[in-house]
Amino acid sequence: MELDYIEWGSEYSVSQSAYRKGDKNYEKGRAQVISKIPAPRLYKALIWAPMNEKVNYCFNLISTDQSGKLSGKWDNNFGNNYVLTV
Repeated sequence: MELDYIEWGSEYSVSQSAYRKGDKNYEKGRAQVISKIPAPRLYKALIWAPMNEKVNYCFNLISTDQSGKLSGKWDNNFGNNYVLTV
């Protein structure tokens, strides 16, 4: 899932996250790019699944405090995950 206005494959795209895990420069840079996009923010994803298949998903919410420290938490609909029928 990627934020609209961030080009897939760009330096701070989520597509780079698997290769830059733990890279503070990537995390802070991505947070800065996202903070410049006005709310509400739109995220897009492509899902391939058989017709009528249920897809479970959740969100990793990342925020920064006033000192710039990143923190994250998972939003999984209180343990039920979010469900989408394709």
